[in-house]
Amino acid sequence: MKKLIKLLSIIFISTILIFSNEIHIKAATANISVSSSTSRIVVGNTFTVTIKLTSSSNLGAWEFTPSYSTKLFKLESGDSPVVAYANDSGTKSKTYTYKFKAIAKGNGSISVKSVGVLDWETKSNMQVSTGSKSITVITQADLEASYSKNNYLKSLSITGYDITPTFNKNTTEYKVDVDSNTEQITINATKEDSKSSISGTGTHEVSEGENKFNITVTAENGSTKTY
Repeated sequence: MKKLIKLLSIIFISTILIFSNEIHIKAATANISVSSSTSRIVVGNTFTVTIKLTSSSNLGAWEFTPSYSTKLFKLESGDSPVVAYANDSGTKSKTYTYKFKAIAKGNGSISVKSVGVLDWETKSNMQVSTGSKSITVITQADLEASYSKNNYLKSLSITGYDITPTFNKNTTEYKVDVDSNTEQITINATKEDSKSSISGTGTHEVSEGENKFNITVTAENGSTKTY
């Protein structure tokens, strides 16, 4: 009885080892990821796409072809198709860079097709998962239409003095009375929209009489408002 139990134990352990071995071989996987320098591009401009092959075990050989809409994108540089072999047994990743030009408005994606990857040791096909990158192509007019029109100030003040009337972003004219011996004033302002710009702030020389200073806010779309 003891011999039988021992024999069964040996068979059971051997079965586990064989099964584990098979699982190890089948578990060899690879992944092809696709990334881009942008997800939105204007017609006529170029962008960079990176296709990266990574594997859980050493790569023996691999092939793939970049896949994309020829109505939206034009491939300007990069290997297509890719057919390659490892020079040594230590390669677990390879990276390929492509340059595309956007040629028409629309929504498209960059992916891969005709994919095949071989394991270096087993010479068997790996299970390969693949990704893609979505790209939106717009026109210059679309881009400009999306620009912010906000050209308002958020605050306006003069260091050491109170302006009249109290600041309101819709009011564009203010005044302040200073001593006759005042030689300089400092105008402070902040913008309501981070995408806009301000000119005219800072320290200004003043002389006796009326002095006029313009604070101009330029929105992202180029429209201006002067205070």
